[in-house]
Amino acid sequence: MTDSCDGIFVPVPTNQFPHFIFSNNYIDWLHINPNNPSEFFYKGKDGMFNTKLYRLDRHTLTSKVLLDTITKSGNPQVNNTGHVLFYNEENYHLWTINSNGDSLTKIIRAGWNCFWNFSGDKIMCTEADSVTHKGTDIVFDINTKKRDTLTFSIRYGFDWQNEDNLFLSITDNIPATGFQINNVSNKTSSTVPYLPYITKYGVYHLCWISKTEFVYVNDGYLKAFNLSSNLHTKLLKLCKNTEIQSVSYSYKTNEVFVLLEKYENIENSDATFVSTPKIIVINLNTRVLSVINL
Repeated sequence: MTDSCDGIFVPVPTNQFPHFIFSNNYIDWLHINPNNPSEFFYKGKDGMFNTKLYRLDRHTLTSKVLLDTITKSGNPQVNNTGHVLFYNEENYHLWTINSNGDSLTKIIRAGWNCFWNFSGDKIMCTEADSVTHKGTDIVFDINTKKRDTLTFSIRYGFDWQNEDNLFLSITDNIPATGFQINNVSNKTSSTVPYLPYITKYGVYHLCWISKTEFVYVNDGYLKAFNLSSNLHTKLLKLCKNTEIQSVSYSYKTNEVFVLLEKYENIENSDATFVSTPKIIVINLNTRVLSVINL
Protein backbone atom coordinates (compact mmCIF):
# COMPACT_ATOMS: atom_id res chain seq x y z
CA MET A 1 0.00 0.00 0.00
CA THR A 2 1.41 3.35 -1.01
CA ASP A 3 0.66 6.97 -0.16
CA SER A 4 -0.07 9.45 -2.98
CA CYS A 5 0.80 12.81 -1.44
CA ASP A 6 3.55 14.19 -3.66
CA GLY A 7 2.53 16.19 -6.72
CA ILE A 8 2.43 19.44 -8.68
CA PHE A 9 -0.36 21.95 -9.15
CA VAL A 10 -1.51 24.24 -11.93
CA PRO A 11 -1.76 28.04 -11.37
CA VAL A 12 -5.21 29.35 -10.54
CA PRO A 13 -7.09 31.22 -13.32
CA THR A 14 -7.80 34.81 -12.27
CA ASN A 15 -10.52 35.87 -14.71
CA GLN A 16 -13.47 33.99 -13.18
CA PHE A 17 -14.31 32.78 -9.69
CA PRO A 18 -17.21 30.31 -9.67
CA HIS A 19 -17.64 27.93 -6.74
CA PHE A 20 -15.27 25.47 -8.42
CA ILE A 21 -12.39 26.67 -10.57
CA PHE A 22 -10.85 23.98 -12.76
CA SER A 23 -7.25 24.09 -13.91
CA ASN A 24 -6.62 24.93 -17.57
CA ASN A 25 -5.41 21.39 -18.27
CA TYR A 26 -8.04 19.61 -16.17
CA ILE A 27 -8.51 16.01 -17.36
CA ASP A 28 -11.99 14.53 -17.15
CA TRP A 29 -12.44 10.76 -17.06
CA LEU A 30 -9.11 9.35 -18.20
CA HIS A 31 -9.26 5.87 -19.76
CA ILE A 32 -6.31 3.72 -20.83
CA ASN A 33 -6.38 2.03 -24.24
CA PRO A 34 -6.35 -1.68 -23.26
CA ASN A 35 -5.09 -2.54 -26.75
CA ASN A 36 -2.23 -0.03 -26.53
CA PRO A 37 -1.26 0.89 -22.94
CA SER A 38 0.90 3.74 -24.23
CA GLU A 39 -2.09 5.98 -24.78
CA PHE A 40 -4.95 7.40 -22.75
CA PHE A 41 -8.20 9.02 -23.81
CA TYR A 42 -10.06 11.73 -21.96
CA LYS A 43 -12.44 14.64 -22.39
CA GLY A 44 -11.30 18.16 -21.64
CA LYS A 45 -12.50 21.74 -21.84
CA ASP A 46 -11.42 24.37 -24.35
CA GLY A 47 -11.56 27.35 -22.02
CA MET A 48 -14.84 27.11 -20.10
CA PHE A 49 -17.15 25.88 -22.84
CA ASN A 50 -16.30 23.43 -25.65
CA THR A 51 -15.68 19.81 -24.71
CA LYS A 52 -13.09 17.94 -26.78
CA LEU A 53 -11.97 14.33 -27.00
CA TYR A 54 -8.20 13.94 -26.53
CA ARG A 55 -5.61 11.21 -26.90
CA LEU A 56 -2.70 11.50 -24.46
CA ASP A 57 0.67 9.83 -25.03
CA ARG A 58 1.70 8.08 -21.84
CA HIS A 59 5.43 8.67 -22.32
CA THR A 60 5.69 12.11 -23.92
CA LEU A 61 2.53 13.52 -22.22
CA THR A 62 1.55 15.22 -25.47
CA SER A 63 -2.16 15.48 -26.25
CA LYS A 64 -3.88 15.31 -29.62
CA VAL A 65 -7.46 16.41 -30.26
CA LEU A 66 -9.47 13.56 -31.83
CA LEU A 67 -12.77 15.42 -31.91
CA ASP A 68 -12.79 19.18 -31.87
CA THR A 69 -16.21 19.69 -30.31
CA ILE A 70 -18.31 16.88 -28.88
CA THR A 71 -20.58 19.02 -26.68
CA LYS A 72 -20.95 17.57 -23.19
CA SER A 73 -19.72 14.10 -24.10
CA GLY A 74 -20.38 11.17 -21.84
CA ASN A 75 -17.36 9.52 -20.28
CA PRO A 76 -15.25 7.89 -23.03
CA GLN A 77 -14.49 4.17 -22.76
CA VAL A 78 -11.98 2.22 -24.85
CA ASN A 79 -12.36 -1.47 -25.69
CA ASN A 80 -9.74 -4.15 -26.32
CA THR A 81 -9.74 -3.45 -30.06
CA GLY A 82 -8.87 0.21 -29.54
CA HIS A 83 -12.28 1.76 -30.28
CA VAL A 84 -13.52 4.67 -28.18
CA LEU A 85 -17.17 4.74 -27.11
CA PHE A 86 -18.88 7.91 -25.94
CA TYR A 87 -22.29 9.52 -25.95
CA ASN A 88 -23.46 13.08 -26.42
CA GLU A 89 -25.35 14.34 -23.39
CA GLU A 90 -27.11 16.97 -25.49
CA ASN A 91 -28.87 14.72 -28.01
CA TYR A 92 -28.13 11.27 -26.52
CA HIS A 93 -26.51 9.87 -29.65
CA LEU A 94 -24.01 7.09 -29.07
CA TRP A 95 -20.77 7.20 -31.07
CA THR A 96 -17.57 5.25 -31.64
CA ILE A 97 -14.27 6.41 -33.09
CA ASN A 98 -10.98 4.62 -33.76
CA SER A 99 -8.08 5.40 -31.45
CA ASN A 100 -6.29 7.18 -34.33
CA GLY A 101 -9.24 9.53 -34.83
CA ASP A 102 -10.68 7.81 -37.92
CA SER A 103 -14.12 6.32 -38.61
CA LEU A 104 -16.40 8.40 -36.43
CA THR A 105 -19.62 6.38 -36.42
CA LYS A 106 -23.01 6.98 -34.85
CA ILE A 107 -24.13 3.66 -33.40
CA ILE A 108 -27.65 4.26 -32.12
CA ARG A 109 -29.76 7.01 -30.64
CA ALA A 110 -29.18 5.87 -27.11
CA GLY A 111 -29.51 7.67 -23.85
CA TRP A 112 -26.85 7.10 -21.23
CA ASN A 113 -24.93 4.48 -19.23
CA CYS A 114 -22.85 2.96 -22.06
CA PHE A 115 -20.32 0.13 -21.62
CA TRP A 116 -18.16 -2.07 -23.88
CA ASN A 117 -18.00 -5.83 -23.42
CA PHE A 118 -14.61 -7.58 -23.23
CA SER A 119 -14.36 -8.55 -26.91
CA GLY A 120 -15.48 -5.12 -28.11
CA ASP A 121 -18.35 -6.29 -30.35
CA LYS A 122 -21.27 -5.37 -28.09
CA ILE A 123 -22.31 -2.41 -26.02
CA MET A 124 -24.64 -2.11 -23.08
CA CYS A 125 -26.62 1.10 -22.68
CA THR A 126 -29.91 2.71 -21.68
CA GLU A 127 -31.73 3.50 -24.91
CA ALA A 128 -34.22 6.34 -24.90
CA ASP A 129 -37.57 5.88 -26.64
CA SER A 130 -37.96 8.54 -29.36
CA VAL A 131 -41.55 9.31 -28.30
CA THR A 132 -41.80 8.74 -24.55
CA HIS A 133 -38.07 9.35 -23.82
CA LYS A 134 -38.23 6.53 -21.28
CA GLY A 135 -35.09 4.45 -21.01
CA THR A 136 -34.73 0.72 -21.68
CA ASP A 137 -31.54 -1.13 -20.74
CA ILE A 138 -30.28 -3.13 -23.72
CA VAL A 139 -27.35 -5.01 -25.21
CA PHE A 140 -26.58 -3.90 -28.76
CA ASP A 141 -24.54 -6.04 -31.18
CA ILE A 142 -22.27 -3.76 -33.23
CA ASN A 143 -22.13 -6.20 -36.18
CA THR A 144 -25.68 -7.55 -36.43
CA LYS A 145 -27.40 -4.41 -35.01
CA LYS A 146 -29.53 -6.72 -32.85
CA ARG A 147 -30.97 -5.40 -29.59
CA ASP A 148 -31.66 -7.54 -26.53
CA THR A 149 -33.50 -6.14 -23.53
CA LEU A 150 -31.70 -6.72 -20.24
CA THR A 151 -33.34 -8.36 -17.23
CA PHE A 152 -31.43 -6.16 -14.78
CA SER A 153 -30.84 -2.45 -14.30
CA ILE A 154 -27.55 -0.82 -15.30
CA ARG A 155 -28.37 2.46 -13.55
CA TYR A 156 -25.62 1.93 -10.99
CA GLY A 157 -23.30 0.04 -13.33
CA PHE A 158 -19.53 0.44 -13.64
CA ASP A 159 -17.79 -2.11 -15.87
CA TRP A 160 -18.50 -4.92 -18.37
CA GLN A 161 -14.99 -5.68 -19.66
CA ASN A 162 -14.87 -9.15 -18.13
CA GLU A 163 -13.85 -12.34 -19.96
CA ASP A 164 -16.69 -14.29 -18.36
CA ASN A 165 -19.30 -11.73 -19.52
CA LEU A 166 -19.96 -10.41 -16.02
CA PHE A 167 -21.36 -6.91 -15.55
CA LEU A 168 -20.28 -5.11 -12.39
CA SER A 169 -22.53 -2.71 -10.48
CA ILE A 170 -23.74 -1.88 -6.99
CA THR A 171 -27.17 -2.56 -5.55
CA ASP A 172 -29.88 -0.06 -6.43
CA ASN A 173 -31.12 0.52 -2.88
CA ILE A 174 -30.09 3.80 -1.21
CA PRO A 175 -27.58 3.62 0.27
CA ALA A 176 -26.22 0.68 -1.70
CA THR A 177 -25.49 -2.34 0.49
CA GLY A 178 -23.43 -4.56 -1.77
CA PHE A 179 -21.75 -5.33 -5.09
CA GLN A 180 -24.03 -6.65 -7.83
CA ILE A 181 -22.59 -9.24 -10.24
CA ASN A 182 -24.78 -9.84 -13.32
CA ASN A 183 -23.99 -12.73 -15.66
CA VAL A 184 -25.08 -11.50 -19.08
CA SER A 185 -24.73 -14.96 -20.66
CA ASN A 186 -27.07 -16.95 -18.41
CA LYS A 187 -29.05 -13.94 -17.11
CA THR A 188 -28.36 -14.57 -13.43
CA SER A 189 -27.40 -12.12 -10.71
CA SER A 190 -25.71 -12.34 -7.33
CA THR A 191 -25.03 -9.85 -4.56
CA VAL A 192 -21.92 -9.58 -2.40
CA PRO A 193 -22.85 -7.68 0.80
CA TYR A 194 -20.56 -4.87 1.93
CA LEU A 195 -20.81 -5.87 5.56
CA PRO A 196 -18.81 -6.83 7.52
CA TYR A 197 -15.88 -5.88 5.24
CA ILE A 198 -17.04 -2.40 4.22
CA THR A 199 -18.52 -0.42 7.10
CA LYS A 200 -18.61 3.04 5.50
CA TYR A 201 -20.91 3.40 2.52
CA GLY A 202 -19.81 5.22 -0.59
CA VAL A 203 -18.26 2.81 -3.10
CA TYR A 204 -17.07 4.18 -6.44
CA HIS A 205 -15.00 3.49 -9.56
CA LEU A 206 -15.49 -0.27 -9.79
CA CYS A 207 -13.25 -1.77 -12.48
CA TRP A 208 -12.51 -5.41 -13.43
CA ILE A 209 -8.86 -6.48 -13.24
CA SER A 210 -9.41 -10.20 -13.92
CA LYS A 211 -12.26 -12.69 -14.32
CA THR A 212 -12.81 -12.78 -10.57
CA GLU A 213 -11.23 -9.56 -9.25
CA PHE A 214 -12.10 -5.89 -9.40
CA VAL A 215 -10.91 -2.68 -7.79
CA TYR A 216 -13.08 -0.08 -6.09
CA VAL A 217 -12.76 3.11 -4.03
CA ASN A 218 -14.04 3.35 -0.46
CA ASP A 219 -13.21 5.39 2.63
CA GLY A 220 -10.08 7.03 1.20
CA TYR A 221 -8.58 3.86 -0.27
CA LEU A 222 -8.34 2.09 -3.59
CA LYS A 223 -9.02 -1.56 -2.81
CA ALA A 224 -9.08 -4.85 -4.72
CA PHE A 225 -11.69 -7.54 -4.10
CA ASN A 226 -11.33 -11.21 -5.06
CA LEU A 227 -14.67 -12.94 -5.58
CA SER A 228 -13.13 -16.41 -5.14
CA SER A 229 -11.30 -15.80 -1.86
CA ASN A 230 -13.61 -13.04 -0.58
CA LEU A 231 -10.46 -11.05 0.22
CA HIS A 232 -10.27 -7.23 0.22
CA THR A 233 -6.80 -5.73 -0.28
CA LYS A 234 -5.79 -2.06 0.09
CA LEU A 235 -3.74 -0.85 -2.87
CA LEU A 236 -3.56 2.92 -2.43
CA LYS A 237 -4.23 5.41 0.36
CA LEU A 238 -5.46 8.88 -0.58
CA CYS A 239 -4.20 12.05 1.02
CA LYS A 240 -6.34 14.81 2.47
CA ASN A 241 -8.20 16.89 -0.15
CA THR A 242 -7.40 14.28 -2.80
CA GLU A 243 -9.95 12.09 -4.55
CA ILE A 244 -9.92 9.60 -7.40
CA GLN A 245 -11.32 11.04 -10.61
CA SER A 246 -11.26 7.83 -12.68
CA VAL A 247 -9.83 4.29 -12.74
CA SER A 248 -9.03 2.09 -15.75
CA TYR A 249 -7.10 -1.12 -16.37
CA SER A 250 -4.86 -2.68 -19.03
CA TYR A 251 -5.01 -6.46 -19.48
CA LYS A 252 -1.85 -6.36 -21.60
CA THR A 253 0.37 -4.97 -18.84
CA ASN A 254 -1.76 -5.87 -15.78
CA GLU A 255 -1.66 -2.26 -14.61
CA VAL A 256 -4.26 -0.08 -12.91
CA PHE A 257 -4.30 3.62 -13.86
CA VAL A 258 -5.68 6.03 -11.27
CA LEU A 259 -6.28 9.69 -12.14
CA LEU A 260 -6.11 11.83 -8.98
CA GLU A 261 -8.15 14.96 -8.38
CA LYS A 262 -6.87 17.64 -5.98
CA TYR A 263 -9.02 20.21 -4.13
CA GLU A 264 -7.52 23.42 -2.71
CA ASN A 265 -9.27 26.26 -0.93
CA ILE A 266 -8.52 29.66 -2.48
CA GLU A 267 -7.42 32.26 0.05
CA ASN A 268 -9.97 35.01 0.81
CA SER A 269 -12.58 33.27 -1.32
CA ASP A 270 -15.31 30.65 -0.97
CA ALA A 271 -14.17 29.07 -4.26
CA THR A 272 -12.26 25.80 -4.57
CA PHE A 273 -9.52 25.12 -7.11
CA VAL A 274 -9.69 21.67 -8.74
CA SER A 275 -6.84 20.06 -10.65
CA THR A 276 -5.77 16.63 -11.90
CA PRO A 277 -2.06 16.69 -11.09
CA LYS A 278 -1.01 13.08 -11.61
CA ILE A 279 -1.74 9.53 -12.67
CA ILE A 280 -0.85 6.71 -10.28
CA VAL A 281 0.17 3.50 -12.08
CA ILE A 282 -0.04 0.27 -10.06
CA ASN A 283 1.64 -2.81 -11.55
CA LEU A 284 -0.33 -5.75 -10.16
CA ASN A 285 2.39 -8.26 -11.06
CA THR A 286 5.07 -6.59 -8.95
CA ARG A 287 2.89 -4.31 -6.76
CA VAL A 288 5.26 -1.51 -7.75
CA LEU A 289 3.73 1.97 -7.95
CA SER A 290 4.85 4.77 -10.26
CA VAL A 291 3.68 8.33 -10.78
CA ILE A 292 2.99 10.23 -14.01
CA ASN A 293 3.02 13.95 -13.21
CA LEU A 294 0.78 15.96 -15.52
